[in-house]
Amino acid sequence: MAGRRLLFLDDVRSPETVLGDIVVAVNDVTVCRTADEAREAVEGSPPFHAWHLDHDLGMEIKDHRGVVVSAVEKNAPSGMDFLKWASQHPDKWPVGRILVHSANPEGRKNMLAFIRSFERVTFGV
Repeated sequence: MAGRRLLFLDDVRSPETVLGDIVVAVNDVTVCRTADEAREAVEGSPPFHAWHLDHDLGMEIKDHRGVVVSAVEKNAPSGMDFLKWASQHPDKWPVGRILVHSANPEGRKNMLAFIRSFERVTFGV
């Protein structure tokens, strides 16, 4: 059995940290660090099975010494911005689930409410 295609949007965490090593090992996981990367991944392929989304994007990634090794622009588009874009392309919406793994409780709540509302209006679920 072939693994499912998963989109993982997070600027800092690895999919192994959030999803677990086994889930990553048996599925085809596309890692995106920005909302624009996620948009490009979704535009350029058939629908993913699931999306795993973070809200806050644009943080600095530091190594064990505290040295910045990667940084995404401040005020970068968020996971919610990606969802708003995706709502304009329902044919690209995942065939399975959308999971929000954000540590930002307000952002997480807003994303989940947006997903529920969009799916209810668009797909009747």
